[in-house]
Amino acid sequence: GPFQFSGQLDRTEDEPSLEARFRAEKVVLDDGMRLLRYAVPVLAGASLDLKGHLDTDLYLQGKGKSWNALSRTLAGHGVIALNPVDLDGAPIVTELSKIAELKRQGRVASIKSDFLISNRRITTDHFVLDIGRVPMGLSGWTDFDGRIDYRINLNGLNDQLPDKARRFLSELNVDLKTLKVLTLRGTVNQMVVQLNGVSLDRDLLREAGIHVKKQDREK
Repeated sequence: GPFQFSGQLDRTEDEPSLEARFRAEKVVLDDGMRLLRYAVPVLAGASLDLKGHLDTDLYLQGKGKSWNALSRTLAGHGVIALNPVDLDGAPIVTELSKIAELKRQGRVASIKSDFLISNRRITTDHFVLDIGRVPMGLSGWTDFDGRIDYRINLNGLNDQLPDKARRFLSELNVDLKTLKVLTLRGTVNQMVVQLNGVSLDRDLLREAGIHVKKQDREK
């Protein structure tokens, strides 16, 4: 797919300054695009055999003689879309599979986001992940050191559950409306997913004070 670049470098002052714009349209994803994890946090946490297509439009400006100096002044904005993108193997898919049904074909997602670059961070309030039957909105940031901090709103999760599951959970007095915030924290190399501040690997029901009979635990 086409990838376009335009820019200028000004070295007439003590600190060189740059201005650049990148555009891509239907560019095929591959393993060499690991930098995408900084703008697309759902790719964080593992090396992926990326399959899909990328569209993006990115504007940057900054100045400095070294990367450290440049990173402090770097500012810009952009939009990015991965559609489709196969997220099979991504940690976020593994974790979501614990609370929602994601069949193999349901792991092919579409992602759209706009973002700002400032103060050594890439920040977004408009990140939309559409995967399976669980559309999600993300807001948060990734900094240039690779740290991530995002919130995912799961308000639509309760509507996706089968009637039998809803009836069973109501018998256990589990209010799914209170289980609606996922957080992604850690780094682009090691991401931790939590639901309402609790790791999905822990016993959510027991920690919520809900005691389930042994024969009902599997359900």
